[in-house]
Amino acid sequence: MNGVAALNVRFGLEGGYNCIWIGETNTTWDYPQIFIEDFQAGYSSTDQARWASGWDISFVTVLGTVENGPITAALSIGSTGSTGSQGGTGGTGGTGGSSGSSGDKYRAVSNTSFTLGNSGTLNIGPNFGYSVAQSIIVVYNGSNFQECEVVSYDANTGDLVFGAPSRTVGSGTYSNWLVNLDGASGGDGSSGTSGTSGSSGTSGSSGTSGSSGTSGSSGSSGTSGSSGSSGTSGSSGSSGTSGSSGSSGTSGSSGVSPTVSGSNDQVLTSDGAGGIVAETNLTFDGTTLKSPILESTQSSASEGGQLNLNKPQSATTINTGIAFDVYENKIRIFEIGGTNRGGYWNITDLSAGVGTNLLTAGSSGSSGSSGSSGTSGSSGSSGSSGSSGTSGSSGLSGATGSSGSSGSSGSSGSSGSSGTSGSSGSSGSSGSSGTSGSSGSSGTSGSSGKDGILGSS
Repeated sequence: MNGVAALNVRFGLEGGYNCIWIGETNTTWDYPQIFIEDFQAGYSSTDQARWASGWDISFVTVLGTVENGPITAALSIGSTGSTGSQGGTGGTGGTGGSSGSSGDKYRAVSNTSFTLGNSGTLNIGPNFGYSVAQSIIVVYNGSNFQECEVVSYDANTGDLVFGAPSRTVGSGTYSNWLVNLDGASGGDGSSGTSGTSGSSGTSGSSGTSGSSGTSGSSGSSGTSGSSGSSGTSGSSGSSGTSGSSGSSGTSGSSGVSPTVSGSNDQVLTSDGAGGIVAETNLTFDGTTLKSPILESTQSSASEGGQLNLNKPQSATTINTGIAFDVYENKIRIFEIGGTNRGGYWNITDLSAGVGTNLLTAGSSGSSGSSGSSGTSGSSGSSGSSGSSGTSGSSGLSGATGSSGSSGSSGSSGSSGSSGTSGSSGSSGSSGSSGTSGSSGSSGTSGSSGKDGILGSS
């Protein structure tokens, strides 16, 4: 019993049964376990069947027939026979076996403050044998304890971490704990084989028999010959195999998988109240993620959201890929890595109401100077005048006809006698215009003006 002072052991008879008392009536016990492994019976009680049942263990508050002092009794002794001659020296005993290796330790005490009914950590000291998932019991007393499983144990620092309890009895916060494996420990393994006995010494010759005493109780036997010197102890047998572990507790029933209504490829999200919903407008088929709006929530200092596109696998000089992002008042498109080739549009230079066409938004370059005018072509020759018609009476002026080609000039008629002036005749139609002269050769073109500045993005 590690860490416990030696206890008194008493023997006696109680209710017709042989009893053994261990400790005192006020000794405190924490889950005691007692095993009867090596038992010998003598005198008239050597029948093994008599001892196969009837064993019991219990706590008592009085010691019954046990007395605090030794028990004495008077015996009628016959006359002592003569002393027999000394027997021969006994043989040398075999050497003792070497000690078996120490088994793992589990019973531990902790002074860490802890509240029953929770997971937690207790410092139990180093070099114990605890491992993950072992069932343990953490006990303050018989009315306040919990059963749980090991999460981890640090054999150097002595910290034992355990999960939430599967069973709790009592409640409260305490700082004096006993920790041990949960479930009865297996019995000790069978003892190692004893070292071989030394050869027996030759028996001494028997002493002559003493004269018989008066009838009564038998006289005491003659003194035995002195024992031979003890042989060196044989090496201890190897330690017996550890007892089998207690059976594991039954597994908890499996949780039920939730059933969520919805269509194929819809992404599942939380509804904020512990439930799961299938999103109608957010789908993923293993390759393509679809949503009406894709939002990047990145925002820190001058940097806003960003969308990255990987480069092609071949036929490209792009370093890693292309990025679209928001930086200050600019929308940028640039190469990821390398020299960050790219460009940008400054939102403050664009029109309100999404009114700027980015393809034509640059200001026009200044016009080049005009080339010098070509020389004028020579004038065409005038057509001949048409002959004058006879003067008729002047009628109403008709609408002016289109100019006809000028006819050749007719010969002048002889002058008639002057009659009374008739009314003016209608004007004859004008002759057609002469053909235009050929155009002069074009002047040489002026030098092109410098390109205008590109419009800002």
